[in-house]
Amino acid sequence: MGYQKTEPPYSSGAIANRLILNSLNDDRPIDPMQTQKLAYIANGRCLCDQNRPLINERVKAWRHGPVFPSLYHELSVFGNKPIKRPLFSAHGGTFAISEIPANDRDSLDLLSRVWNSFGHLSGVQLSRLAHLPGSPWFEVRARAGVKEGMTSDIEIPAELMKEYFRDNFIC
Repeated sequence: MGYQKTEPPYSSGAIANRLILNSLNDDRPIDPMQTQKLAYIANGRCLCDQNRPLINERVKAWRHGPVFPSLYHELSVFGNKPIKRPLFSAHGGTFAISEIPANDRDSLDLLSRVWNSFGHLSGVQLSRLAHLPGSPWFEVRARAGVKEGMTSDIEIPAELMKEYFRDNFIC
């Protein structure tokens, strides 16, 4: 099994793997919804703190909250059950584990802060945070006229996330 080295911004799978490893190391289960929402929070904090995204994928304002679509599909194999292993992605005919290099201390420290601050929250609790009035998810759906419970594929702009996380999330 080969390792795929990446540079920031990272794949949503690389960020998920770090969160999953934190979960396994702390013996604190993490499910797909938690993973998705923690990745969203980490990306928002990185936009705010480092003026760059942590994840190289656009965030979408889906019905149940902010989502990285490729991560959603990778995590779907777990349903709503705890994730017990890192994610594997097909890469050039072999399997590769996406990882964050040990020398990227800024990204690793950011993910540790997010895990320590929010990793104890359930997926539902994290989803509620993401749905608050004024949140990027709430704002883009409201501007587009998307009613609660309706499906959408609207992108959440990075600038909107940056402003919101600067004003509302302290890690």
